[in-house]
Amino acid sequence: MVWSFASFLRLGGGRKGPAAGSPEASGPSPAPVRAQEGAPDLSKLDRVQLLQLLRDAMEENDRLREQVAAANRRADEAEGRLEDRRIQLEDSESLAEAALRLWRLRRRAARDRPLCL
Repeated sequence: MVWSFASFLRLGGGRKGPAAGSPEASGPSPAPVRAQEGAPDLSKLDRVQLLQLLRDAMEENDRLREQVAAANRRADEAEGRLEDRRIQLEDSESLAEAALRLWRLRRRAARDRPLCL
């Protein structure tokens, strides 16, 4: 039977426990972790099956990297649009402030005009 990497992970295959060389691994070795029923035992797979699992894992990794890259591109685009909106808002506030100053200036001029005549 040929195992795919995804089915292998779903069934709980793979070694669990501390990595070799880690502080946790220096003590007595823990009891072997039993995989869920139906999960392959890696020690019983031949080289071709192991290579297929590795290839499937690499393909899955590439697919996930592409998804992350696409999500990052969408996030960058959204940030760019948000920054454009902020600039538009700041410009509109500046324009509104300039219009208000101009209106006040014209009002003062209209009020002071009769005095000048």
